[in-house]
Amino acid sequence: LISIIQANQSSVMDKQHQTHQARELLHNMNKGSHTEHMFNDENALLGYTRQKFIEKAMVVVKSLEKLQQPTSTTTTQTLRDRVLSVRNILSVGCGPGNDLVGF
Repeated sequence: LISIIQANQSSVMDKQHQTHQARELLHNMNKGSHTEHMFNDENALLGYTRQKFIEKAMVVVKSLEKLQQPTSTTTTQTLRDRVLSVRNILSVGCGPGNDLVGF
């Protein structure tokens, strides 16, 4: 039981450290003062992914839900057809909009 408690405490501390590092990285990214070296920090990258992944995935889900709503516009139908034809997705960053471009 003690080892389980210690493991949980260590996990919480790791997440706190990752969150701190991620916030620092994001702050520098927002200011344009980030460097390539900052992206070598595994804790920062893990923290950033943990914080942002669900949020960004939900933006994609909400966008796809809007395409499912009945509509008569040609643009929406074209987008719906394009999304339904996607077989593979490659995410290379740049936000959730990029995730919708499949090949």
